[in-house]
Amino acid sequence: GGQLLVASLPPHKGVLAKLADYFKTQVEQVGIKVELGREATPEVILKAEPDAVIIATGVTRLVPKLPGIEMAKLVDAEDVLTGRAEVGAKVVVIGGGVVGCETAEFLAVKGKKVTIVEMMDNLAAGMERAHKQYLLERLDLLGVNILTETRGEAVEEEGLLVNTETRTKEVLPADTVVLATGAVVNQELYRELSGRVSEIYLVGDCVEPRCIFEAIAEGFDAGRAI
Repeated sequence: GGQLLVASLPPHKGVLAKLADYFKTQVEQVGIKVELGREATPEVILKAEPDAVIIATGVTRLVPKLPGIEMAKLVDAEDVLTGRAEVGAKVVVIGGGVVGCETAEFLAVKGKKVTIVEMMDNLAAGMERAHKQYLLERLDLLGVNILTETRGEAVEEEGLLVNTETRTKEVLPADTVVLATGAVVNQELYRELSGRVSEIYLVGDCVEPRCIFEAIAEGFDAGRAI
């Protein structure tokens, strides 16, 4: 449920928080034991001697190998949405996927001057068409600067050095550079438990990063199978 809570933070996405509240209520009503603040290591799981294990370990964020990546002005999109990162007045978002676009809108609504840098020729790839069009229209109305076919090359004191579609290099002024460069599945726990538990199921983003609909369906199917 961690990604669901973060997904509810951008503008127009607050309804997802109600879904998280619904699942929390359901868990309480059926008496499921929940242990917070404890890592689910293979040792912990095997000690419980489970008949089946459902793994929903999500994703690991991709961090590009850029010079200057260690600079304090570089922050993760999730930290921006949750308020864990401070953001300056001028912001460059690296990555124009759904997360990058929604984070850009989140910041623009707060009065930040935002530029999105995307190496592909389109934004919000994979997003449902009507929602994508509405999102892009809102970004335009908010004055978000969009640079497609542009690649970030280095984080510098002045901002982000980019290589544009015309193969020219320039520095985009930025007080803060936000990383929204995607994620890869986290199946480490699955690999460590494979062959050691009689039934094991993968659900959600650890299968493949997608939407909440697929995660709910996979959880439902796993429950029925058990």
